[in-house]
Amino acid sequence: MNGKAATMSGLRETDRGGASGPVQLVPPDPVQQEAPRARAEVARRAPEGVGSVRPAREAWAKLAEPLRRRKGIRVLFFGITTKGKTHGVADFLDYVVQRNLVELLLIHDVKKPVPQYTGEISHEATDVYRQPPENYPAVRVLRRRSLDHLPSVEGAARVTLESAYEGITSMLVIDEFARGLLPDSGKWDASSAERIWCEGADFGASGIGTKQLPQYTPTSAMAQSDLVIFGLNGKGVSHLVAEDYIPADAGELVARLDQRRFILVPAEGEFDGNVYEVPMR
Repeated sequence: MNGKAATMSGLRETDRGGASGPVQLVPPDPVQQEAPRARAEVARRAPEGVGSVRPAREAWAKLAEPLRRRKGIRVLFFGITTKGKTHGVADFLDYVVQRNLVELLLIHDVKKPVPQYTGEISHEATDVYRQPPENYPAVRVLRRRSLDHLPSVEGAARVTLESAYEGITSMLVIDEFARGLLPDSGKWDASSAERIWCEGADFGASGIGTKQLPQYTPTSAMAQSDLVIFGLNGKGVSHLVAEDYIPADAGELVARLDQRRFILVPAEGEFDGNVYEVPMR
């Protein structure tokens, strides 16, 4: 942020018991360069000998490149149960956080009784206004307060937008992307989430979504997102190919992917033909 501290809308010193006035949110240190690797990582054969199996961090570096320029990214992770989709998202977030590529990370994580991601537990994204982070990058995992409570996706998206607009690079992860959509319609239910996908890139607001199948995903999200695709069933693959989101050769590859392996199809540019593999955790 060019050496300047940024303020987040709604944050006041009185929220923490002090005198009134804006709380200054200080960004982390400049982006860290990736340390040299102790040894070369060996590529393995991909299914049917197509290309090679590359380390996931090579794909993560491509996805994260705009973050190094304080721009937002849009990424959709697809994959049916047991194929490693959530494992892959967690590995990507580790990559981003360890390199100080975002300052505020909000993760909407309500699918299971226990958290799937690591971070400070909050029940609504707006808690960040009452309890500002003391250290950056700050990671807040949004969880249910009770069985009948659901953290607001719209609220989380709004905090992401407001924070980024104030100069704090921010990222929202919507685990189970359908939480931000109208049921079985392919239309947005969270208008601020739509704004992240359509407007957020220029001022540092990023959106990450996970979904088992690509059907009923808004065109504005599909067309503007980099696609990280783990193993899918035949209907999922056929949909992606028929709608021209991935080439036919990529579809053939997806149908044969083993657990923890994926392909990357960028929103701009060509499919590189590689298979990537997330390491064991």
